[in-house]
Amino acid sequence: MDRLSILIPCYNESEVFPLLKGKIDQLIQMLKKEGVKCEIIVVDDGSKDLTWALIREWEAENPDVRGIALLRDFGQ
Repeated sequence: MDRLSILIPCYNESEVFPLLKGKIDQLIQMLKKEGVKCEIIVVDDGSKDLTWALIREWEAENPDVRGIALLRDFGQ
């Protein structure tokens, strides 16, 4: 089985996060049909908005998603 890891850095992305999540969820479903195991790592780079809460919700919904929160903005 093929494996794919996707790393997504985020900083204050709460307005566009639902669109990103939808596109990545579609990609995951398509790849699973092709036999590819996916791992999505979403790194919150010290956001001041609701980005981390949205990442946590996505983690709870999808076992392929892992969230990492940095303590401050380290820059992408």
